[in-house]
Amino acid sequence: MDLGPNTVSIGSREFGSSGAAMALRGTWWLLLSFCALSSCSSGGREFLAVFPQNDDESPSATLKLLLTRQGPGDRVASVTLHGPFGTREVTVPPGVTKAVPIPAHLELTGSCMANKTVVVRASADVAVVAMSAKGYTVGATALLPMPNLGTRYYVVTPMGNDTYGMAELVVVAGAAITAVSITTTATFQYAGDTYVPGAVLRLFLQPYHSLQLQSSQDFTGTAVVANAPVAVLSGHTCTKVTAGYDFVVEQLLPTVAWGRNYVVPPNPVQPGTDLIYVVTEDCNTVTYNSSSGEVTMAMAAGEARALVVNHNSPLHLTAVAAVQVLLFFTGSSWQDPFLLIVPPVTAHCTAFHLSTVPGYYNHAILIAPTAATAATTLNHQPAAAVKWHGIPGTEFSWAGIPVSPQTRSAENPQAPMGLLVFGFESHTGYGFAGLCIAAPEPVSCEDLMCEERCEVVDGQPKCVQETFSTCWLTSGSHYRSFDGKTFDFMGTCTYTLTTLCSSDPTFPAFSVEVQKEKKENSKVSSIGSINVHINNITVTVVRAENGMVRVNSISHHLPAILGEGQIQVYPHGTGVLLRTDFGLVVRYNLAQHVTLTVPQTYLGHLCGLCGNYNRQRDDDFHLSNGQLAPDATAFGSAWKTKDRPCEDTCPDEECSTCSKEKVLVLQKPNYCGLLTAPEGPFGSCHSVVDPTPYSQSCVHNLCVTGGDTGALCQSIQSYVSMCQDAGVTVGDWRTPFFCPLPCPSNSTYSLCTNTCAKTCAGRATMCPQTCAEGCQCHQGSVSDGQGCIPEEQCGCFEDGRYYKPHEVVFQDRCRRRCSCIPGQGLTCHDHSCTEDESCEIREGVLGCINKNPCKSLRCRPKERCRPRGSESRCVPALVATCWAWGDPHFRTFDGLEFDFQGTCTYTMAESHGNDPRLEPFRVEARNDIRGGIRSVSYVSVVNIDVYGQRVSFHHNEDGKVRVNGELALLPVFLVDGRLRIHPSGLRVTLDTDFGLRVSYDWNWHLFIDLPSSFFSHVRGLCGNFNLQPLDDIPEAGDDIPALVAWARGWRSSDPDAQDPLCWDHCDGECPVCEEKELWGGNSYCGIIKKSFQGPFRACHAVVKPQEFFGSCLAELCRSHGARQVLCRVLETYAATCRRSGATVGDWRTPAGCYPQRPQAPQSPPFPWGLSSQALRV
Repeated sequence: MDLGPNTVSIGSREFGSSGAAMALRGTWWLLLSFCALSSCSSGGREFLAVFPQNDDESPSATLKLLLTRQGPGDRVASVTLHGPFGTREVTVPPGVTKAVPIPAHLELTGSCMANKTVVVRASADVAVVAMSAKGYTVGATALLPMPNLGTRYYVVTPMGNDTYGMAELVVVAGAAITAVSITTTATFQYAGDTYVPGAVLRLFLQPYHSLQLQSSQDFTGTAVVANAPVAVLSGHTCTKVTAGYDFVVEQLLPTVAWGRNYVVPPNPVQPGTDLIYVVTEDCNTVTYNSSSGEVTMAMAAGEARALVVNHNSPLHLTAVAAVQVLLFFTGSSWQDPFLLIVPPVTAHCTAFHLSTVPGYYNHAILIAPTAATAATTLNHQPAAAVKWHGIPGTEFSWAGIPVSPQTRSAENPQAPMGLLVFGFESHTGYGFAGLCIAAPEPVSCEDLMCEERCEVVDGQPKCVQETFSTCWLTSGSHYRSFDGKTFDFMGTCTYTLTTLCSSDPTFPAFSVEVQKEKKENSKVSSIGSINVHINNITVTVVRAENGMVRVNSISHHLPAILGEGQIQVYPHGTGVLLRTDFGLVVRYNLAQHVTLTVPQTYLGHLCGLCGNYNRQRDDDFHLSNGQLAPDATAFGSAWKTKDRPCEDTCPDEECSTCSKEKVLVLQKPNYCGLLTAPEGPFGSCHSVVDPTPYSQSCVHNLCVTGGDTGALCQSIQSYVSMCQDAGVTVGDWRTPFFCPLPCPSNSTYSLCTNTCAKTCAGRATMCPQTCAEGCQCHQGSVSDGQGCIPEEQCGCFEDGRYYKPHEVVFQDRCRRRCSCIPGQGLTCHDHSCTEDESCEIREGVLGCINKNPCKSLRCRPKERCRPRGSESRCVPALVATCWAWGDPHFRTFDGLEFDFQGTCTYTMAESHGNDPRLEPFRVEARNDIRGGIRSVSYVSVVNIDVYGQRVSFHHNEDGKVRVNGELALLPVFLVDGRLRIHPSGLRVTLDTDFGLRVSYDWNWHLFIDLPSSFFSHVRGLCGNFNLQPLDDIPEAGDDIPALVAWARGWRSSDPDAQDPLCWDHCDGECPVCEEKELWGGNSYCGIIKKSFQGPFRACHAVVKPQEFFGSCLAELCRSHGARQVLCRVLETYAATCRRSGATVGDWRTPAGCYPQRPQAPQSPPFPWGLSSQALRV
């Protein structure tokens, strides 16, 4: 039986005594606080019943609910069934099981949502078993009462050895609309989309609706997380391992109901092998008995293992952290498979009701402490005929008994015991955990395993859900304290956000600081870095250092596990998440948003800019002297650290205010009002996270930045982060033209990612259950902290730190030099610095630094070293200029002048080579004729591609610039100020932080300045910048054909720049179309190429649009834009697309191809109605 790499075989001989022995009393009194969540709480008064698909989709299923009255007394239970069939009333006498038929059409089919849930409500405690039979397939499962449902589950779907049937899981919502997140381990299709392993399906379930997903692959290990309690069932429509096929199903326990100690008895009717599934949510160590004795295995977070157990081989299993255990009976000659939950030892009960399926050969297996077996009774009568078998290595025994219709209960007043029920008929089988009637009460917090913490209330131990509070800082100056106080503080110093202000030694000491700085060319402060101090460890997260953190000033790739697991730092969405074992969580999106979350155990013990956390917001401005600060500036200044010169306030002339008129404009839905729009992409979050402070912050930021598109995007992203951290699903809000998020190779932007789960460190960290928008690595790739690479190209992860392949690091004050050898790990040897070197940390790297700061610095050609104290840096030795002007005349960086009248789009300058220290860029220019003079062309459009942005200058668009296709007013600051576009006299100028400057006069004059750092690393019409002008145009000289041929080679390859009417050289009659920019727009020929919401977008991969666009442009130029000509061309393209099997949307309306509507308005470019004016301020 081939069951994959996560299957462990357990031998058939009896286990040795090396298993961990437990004191008898300690075994059965270690009760879970959620004992009622497994077999100890079968009874309840409200249940959710659904019937997953059994075998094929035929409507012949026999569906039943088996209702058993439970609990003390002789009270009859009145049960009401609510479902799509209406309402049905049933009475159930004490101790009686009543079978209630359910309409066959309520069986779920396929991967879809459905409204087929039966809600069971009773006047007294009942137990409910759901059963589905169809021909030779049957399955049954005991249902959990609604109070015992949870929000986190892990799925198990036994696959068997045959490809017939489908693995399936079902999620059922309760009375509220429920957000559900499913992280799949199998490939499946839902609602027209394909989800691959690692993908996350997020959706909302309406009240009492269900979602069924099916796959031909194994769902085992799939995580289900919801924002409200849900029921989760899993199984297989028809599985086979050894003999027969059968439908298997089981309602799963939420993770809070898992245990650490299990005894799994053998199945006395199994002559072969069965499977025991073990699933863990956290990194874990699991110990179990095997034929060779005790075996210990390490399990990663979220991992599932299948243990093969042989005939008559009981299993005793213990784990450091809680696990879920299921038994899969694989079948025998005439007994078909079934799946059942195995309750942990701590969920055993003192009495069970023996509810079985009528008409079957029914059995039960009892598990009890060996010392208490004699006290076991059946129907409250001594069970002397029961034969018990000791389980070696434990103080437990097991016994198998037949169950007749007259056998109604099993009891043991001395000790809790376990009970499993199963039955067979001809080639069918079912099984479920016994229905508990009574469970012992816990006596202290030591007897409870709480999800968060235990408190003694009225002398009884109770599990208490931990509550948390969150403080945030957004856009560098807007704060919200733990107690909910919001304020603005503009300071540019380093400040304490929160720190422990209590002398109580039981609290772990920590502090969190924010280093702020004045944002370049802006009137606002920004976040530069976050410092977290815990014991002797300082973690620094620097905004500009993506995929890395500094630990005690030394750079570490993510993820990083510090302080023997006390601190975990890992990528989360676009940023970094730091989690501690005492409940502090710090999230920083590496832009302008930081959140701090602390548990309520710190109530009244904190201070800092996040306030004193006492649930009284009015006193959050308390200073250390006990006085209240008069305002936010005085309060913020009090928490400044003494580290560097800075300012707590902004000069009056720089403290920008916003006029009422401008505020009203910016509050509209096409600006910051998008955050508060009820029907917008964030409407689902408004009841959970108040959008008002984020909208106010957004308005302020757009005011002081002059309408910076980056400020708008970051403001929206901050709110999205808060919503997603709260578990709320938001709508798509980014588009290719509005706030696009560029992703590295081998990854794709996703609104919901879990970057932590797919890294080169494997599952070393405990990942958050909420997702965040970011870049999702493609299948087969994992994150190395800075990009996505094939998993086999990963480096080394040792002692909580990740090293890239062949990365060299120094340790132990440079006395050890280590290197990562892939496949072997970190290899180290002794090392020492030379006499003229000292061991220092420079820019996060520990190493031997030459005492002459310029000696060890390797500058590029045409750069020079500039010392600055003990450090130094390379600076360019010169700046060269290339220009194009007039009709047009060109001058290269090296000083070569030439004339060239081509009217196409050409690459003026672009970086090339493999120097990773140089920032890639490209500058293109398009020439057009003016006034009908064919022999002269002028620069009319300039495109600059840098930092993932496209910036365009257009002739006669004075005072404006196009950013990623959207028109915006100057100035514009992008990429945290690294890219600035601003007016300079009568020109527009683009400046980058690495020295590239592009200037255009909106008419015909283009300048490009480039630092000599790019010496010999640039190409295009501006030459190669090697200070040798004669080789800029190879072999051209005064030969015009050679010059034209060389220039033709620099035509832009961008499909959007293709122009069928342009030429490189005109000798005689040349085509002229001065309105081709108009005809090429989206109201004319441009509709052919329009990819975002364009009517032909689905055709582009089948019939390339460039040829039809060129033909369209030529036809409209010849016909002076005749509408009927346009319509004929579009009709031809549409027909060609349809013949090729592509879907074509409505093109007639936007193109104005109806006689009665010569020109319909364009559709808005954004799906939620944000107009193209969104970026204009």
